[in-house]
Order: sequence, then structure tokens, then C-alpha cells
Amino acid sequence: MTGTSGERVFERDGGRCVECGTDFEIQYDHVIPVALGGSSTEENLQLLCALQAGEGRGPVIPRLVRRRPGRCGGRPGERRRSRR
Repeated sequence: MTGTSGERVFERDGGRCVECGTDFEIQYDHVIPVALGGSSTEENLQLLCALQAGEGRGPVIPRLVRRRPGRCGGRPGERRRSRR
């Protein structure tokens, strides 16, 4: 990832986690992991908070499906849902 592509991803995602909207502990995340043939292009990068990035580790297919906003309770006033 080059500096300019990282800046464009940051601007595109508004500097917030694309899953829950928080701006705390933001990380760049590959939608398709590099180990599985994913690239470091803008199209394959997204911003995730540390909690969402940690949840996504595992099979690739579930990571490609967007989770509901607010799952990690990143927005003020939102309640965290219990897992079933």
C-alpha cells in the first residue's frame, strides 16, 4: 500500500470503521487477504476498528459479507448486542 492509496482509503471511509463507525483504534484491513491473492489496492482495502478486524479472522467468505453497523458498540449511546 502506498501512502497516497492509504490516504484515499482513509478519506473514502471517512476515517472511521466501515462496520460500526467508530474512529477508535482504526486499522487498514484487506477485504481479501494478501495470502489468498488479495492486493493492496484501494478497492481491496477498508478501515476497521481493532474489534471488527479481530472478529474477521477466520474463513474468508464470512468476511466478504458486511456486518450490521454498531456491532462493536462504536457509536455513542448504542448498546452492544449479545452473541447467540
